[in-house]
Amino acid sequence: MTMCALTRTGGPISDATAAIIVPEDETLEGATQHFQIYYDNSLGANGFNLASDVLDQCEAGYFAMTNWFGVEPPTSGFPGYTLPFQVHIKPGSSGGSHGPGCNATGLNIDAFNGTDGRLANAIVVAEASEVFMSAQNGCWDCSQSIGEGLSRVALAELYPDELPPFATAASWLNSGRPNFVDFNNPTDQDAISTGCVTLFINYLRFQLGFSMERIVRAGAGGGTKCLRDVFGNLTGLSDAFDPFAGLLQGAFPIGNPLPDPLGPGGLADNPFPIVGHPWHTIRNPDGSWQQVGDVNAQVPIFGAVAAVAATFDSTNAVQFVFARGDGHLLQTRRYPDGWQPLLDVGTKVAIPGPVSAVAGATATPGEAQYAFTTSDGHLWHTIHHADDTWQPLGDFQNVVGIPSPVAAVAATSSDAGEVQFLIATNDGWLWHTI
Repeated sequence: MTMCALTRTGGPISDATAAIIVPEDETLEGATQHFQIYYDNSLGANGFNLASDVLDQCEAGYFAMTNWFGVEPPTSGFPGYTLPFQVHIKPGSSGGSHGPGCNATGLNIDAFNGTDGRLANAIVVAEASEVFMSAQNGCWDCSQSIGEGLSRVALAELYPDELPPFATAASWLNSGRPNFVDFNNPTDQDAISTGCVTLFINYLRFQLGFSMERIVRAGAGGGTKCLRDVFGNLTGLSDAFDPFAGLLQGAFPIGNPLPDPLGPGGLADNPFPIVGHPWHTIRNPDGSWQQVGDVNAQVPIFGAVAAVAATFDSTNAVQFVFARGDGHLLQTRRYPDGWQPLLDVGTKVAIPGPVSAVAGATATPGEAQYAFTTSDGHLWHTIHHADDTWQPLGDFQNVVGIPSPVAAVAATSSDAGEVQFLIATNDGWLWHTI
C-alpha cells in the first residue's frame, strides 16, 4: 500500500513538486505518487487545513479504488486526462466536479464550511472513482445514473458519515419507483434514478452479500450495459429488478413517505439488510439439534421472508412455503439429499393479493393443504397434490363464515384425510374448524 509522501509548499519546494505549474490564485499544498493537492488562496488557513487532510488520506482512497476496479487510470496521454490527479479545493458548497469527460483527472472539490477534512476526502473519492470507471471501460458510465450511483456508494464505503448531504435513496422510494436496474438514465443529474442505483448496489452489497470488489468488477466488459447485467454476472440469474423492488415494497410500501435521508451516516442510502432471512434446522429424535442452515444458499428467495409454514408430505420430503415481503407465496420441498427449486404458487393458483400469513398440514400421503391470508385479512385454501397439480383456490373465509379479518392461522393433521385449523382474527378471537 502506497501511503502519502507529504511535500509541503510552506517550505522549500521538493523534487516532487518542482516541475508543477501552480495557478496564480491557488497554492500547491503538496503531492503524492497519484495526487497533487491545491487550494484556493481565498480560503486561507481553512484551505491549507483541508488540503493537508486530503494529502494525508488520498493514497488510501486510491488504494481502495484500485482494488475495487482492478485497473488504474493512465499515466501517459493527453494532459488533464492522466495521472496524477489534480485536486483543486475551492469555495463552494455543492460537492465536486471534473471534466469534460469521465476520464478527466482535474477534480474540483468544494470546501463547504472549510473545516471538514473528511468531507473533502469523501468528495475526492466520489470524483476520482468516476475516473476509475472510465479506465475500467465497462458499464459504469459517470455521465449516466449507473455511474453516478456507484460514485456515491464509493463515497459511503470509505466515509459513511459524510453521505447524508448526497443521499438519493429516498427520492426513488418516495417516487413511483421506475426501473433503473434494467435501464440506465442517460444523466447524472436525476436524484430518482441515482437513488435507484445506489439502493440496488447496496442491495447487492448488504442484502445479497457481495463484496464491493466483486460488484464493481462485475461491471467490466463490453457486454455489461446496466445493473441487470451486473446482477447476472454475479448470480447467473436474469430477474434483477422485481425481487429488489418487491423486497423494498414489503418493507416500505409505496405511498408512505420516507425521511430524506433515510437515516444517519451510511444508512442515509442503505436500508439493507432488510430482516426476514430464512434459516433451517432439524431436531433429532434424541433431542439434539442439527446445525442451522441458510435456506437462501440452497433456494435463493431474493427478499425478506414475512411468514413460513412446513409440513411432511409422506413422500420422504418436507414441504415449505414462504410468504415473501412483497407478498409472493413460494413453495419448495426438502429431500434428504437437497432442496427442490422454488415455485411461485401464484403461477399455479390465482392468489388475489399479497400473502401475509400461511399454515400447512398433510392428511393424505403425498399432498399438502395450505391456508393463507392476503393483506386484507381474507383467508384462502388450496391443496398441492402428489402429482404436483394444485387445487383451485377456495374461499376459506366465506365457506366457514369467519366473521373478521384473519391475523394468523395454524394447521395440523389428525385422522387420515382430516386437517384441523386454528384461526386468530384481528379482534382477538380464536376460531376452530376441520
